[in-house]
Amino acid sequence: MPTLVLEYLDQLYRAAMRRDEQRMRELLEHGLATQLPGEVRAEALAIVTAPRGSLRAPIRMLQHRQRMVQLDLDGPNEDDPQLELDLRRSTVGR
Repeated sequence: MPTLVLEYLDQLYRAAMRRDEQRMRELLEHGLATQLPGEVRAEALAIVTAPRGSLRAPIRMLQHRQRMVQLDLDGPNEDDPQLELDLRRSTVGR
């Protein structure tokens, strides 16, 4: 799943940098758009609707993408057993 999200974010980034409003709207109607923070959606729309000479950069979008990359790298290792909490009553101090 993270790879799919990263591919989606890459497409979103390219549409923003090309200022392709039609493609951006298509991407924001995609089901994965519900996973985007509101500030990323707002920034994407602001970029594509800004004048061509605007120097606005997709900072929030890139930060969000970087967080997704980090989550993918820090994801659970399937070889590691799940940690369990010992919920038995402690006999210490009795």
